[in-house]
Amino acid sequence: MDEKKLYLLLLQRMEEALGRLDRYQAKIEIIETNFNKLDQGMENYHSAVLQRFEQMEHYISQLEHEIEILQRNVPGADEALPLQ
Repeated sequence: MDEKKLYLLLLQRMEEALGRLDRYQAKIEIIETNFNKLDQGMENYHSAVLQRFEQMEHYISQLEHEIEILQRNVPGADEALPLQ
């Protein structure tokens, strides 16, 4: 094989390798995009969970307050409860 054919063969192989690299780069970009979407989705989920947790804390606080009010209004042991 003469030098020119060897050079052309080497050039062809390099172009094929570059084509494969381009395809791998495209796949990596797709994976990165999907990972970013997943990461954003997890952030949204985490935010929603935190918001729900805060709502539940507020609800529990309200219930505790209502329980305290009810306990203050319970007749003493010496008072008879009316029969219905």
